[in-house]
Amino acid sequence: MASEKVRFSDHEGDVMSLSVLPDVDRNLFVSGSCDATVRLWDVRSGECAMTLTGHESDINSVQLFPDAKAVGTGSDDSSCRIFDFRACAQVSEFRNEMLLCGITSVAFSRSGRVLLAGYDDYNCLAWDVLGSQVTDAS
Repeated sequence: MASEKVRFSDHEGDVMSLSVLPDVDRNLFVSGSCDATVRLWDVRSGECAMTLTGHESDINSVQLFPDAKAVGTGSDDSSCRIFDFRACAQVSEFRNEMLLCGITSVAFSRSGRVLLAGYDDYNCLAWDVLGSQVTDAS
């Protein structure tokens, strides 16, 4: 019978998504939760290394950027966001006021230029990461 090795337990809601890039840094992974936070975890310590906020509802999907220096998220608040770990902050937001449904999944293209998002209305949208406006975190 398998036994638990480490428990990562700082979230205050259901953990909906995990992302790891073992080819880039096998010691880090991210999680997205119904507590509307993204957490960066260090496997070696078992501790949360960073908590990122900005979404207004459940985060259903997280995906590490191809270089593992940022994370893309999708939420029930109808937005996708990019958080940069070096800035410890949100750097981009993608939303369309005509879309009022939640986002169930996100993925980056291999280069990271495109953020793909799957929506509750049976559609998939591709967002140009370089074409976004940088949001003001204040």
